[in-house]
This record gives sequence, structure tokens and C-alpha cells, in this order.
Amino acid sequence: MLKRVILVLSALLLSVIMMEQTSLASDNDEHHHSKKPCPVGTPYVDANGYPVSFEEKFGEGTLKLMHCLQDRHKVKLVMQVNAFVDSKGRPYGFSNLQNILNDYLKTNGMRAEDFEISLIIHGAGFPFVLDPDLPPDIVHPAAAQNTFKNMILNFMGQGVKVYFCMNTAAANNIKTNQLLPGVEYVTAALTALADFQSQGYKYIQP
Repeated sequence: MLKRVILVLSALLLSVIMMEQTSLASDNDEHHHSKKPCPVGTPYVDANGYPVSFEEKFGEGTLKLMHCLQDRHKVKLVMQVNAFVDSKGRPYGFSNLQNILNDYLKTNGMRAEDFEISLIIHGAGFPFVLDPDLPPDIVHPAAAQNTFKNMILNFMGQGVKVYFCMNTAAANNIKTNQLLPGVEYVTAALTALADFQSQGYKYIQP
């Protein structure tokens, strides 16, 4: 009987030790991932699409001056877009969004699962969520302004979550069947921004 008890206790102890080692290995993997040397890669390319190093781009000694991201795991960002295009017809905020993705994925070597980005569109930015390719009896009158459909869908394909303010939808008589596929609602943009922050998202103003 005593021998059986000893065997059972030994098996339990071995199981606990193995679980702790697995947990430590996982922690070490995450720690190692967060502390990768930086830069891991470059976001810059030449006219032919070939990578251009930081030293080539900015000159000798650049790498010694670079401060790379210290937190590269479970990063959460929320950003608002409340304007449409600038005086040159460029889409508001989205060049910054692409820079964020380039910095995470290329420069700092993060993986898609290492970060979450939520984009809240409201106010004058509402044309971004409209689908211009719907039948004439469905398409919203302002949808023709949205020449950036493929850009929005591309960002969503990279994991960016796009939310649309219902107050803005109501003010512009926008219906759900007029939205780009994949766009979701928030009840009000500004309260949603605060709510995302309460969930640990860092707020980015483009």
C-alpha cells in the first residue's frame, strides 16, 4: 500500500515539474520574441522593389541611434478616422496606419498575432466604409467618393478591425447593406474610443 502511494505521489510530482517547465519555456519564448535584436528588417525599398537598409537610406551610424520597440507582444491599438481626404486627395490617416504595420511586421519582426489594431471611422470619414460597387438601387449616394475600397479591404485583410459609428450612419442615412463587407458598428465613436482604452488599447491619433 505504501509503495502504491509513493508511486502515485511521484507521478504527480513529475507531472507538476513537466507543467512548470512547459510554462517556463513558453514564457522564455515570448520574452525572447520581445527582445529580438532590432531592426529585424527594413520597410524601405528601391525603385525596383529591392530592400534598402537603414544605413543605405540614412547614412553610416544610423543603427546605433535607433530606438526600437520594447513591447512586441500582445500590443493593442485603437485609432480614429474622422476626416476623408486632404487637399491633395490623400486618404486621411491611412498612410500612418501602413507605417504602423510596416514598423511592427518588418522593422521589429512582430507576427500578426502579436498585435490588434481597431479602427473607428466616424464624422467626415464616413465615405471610407461605403461600398461603391453595389447595385444602383442599394448604393449610397456618397459611395462614389470612396475610391479607396481596395485599400480598406487590404487593411482588413491584414487583420485591422474596422468599426463604424452608428450616430454617423444615422446622420447620413447609411444602411447596413451599403457598407463594405467586414465593417462592424460601434454605438458611438467617442464612447467606443474610451471603452477600447479601458480594455487596454492604446489610443493613436493619426
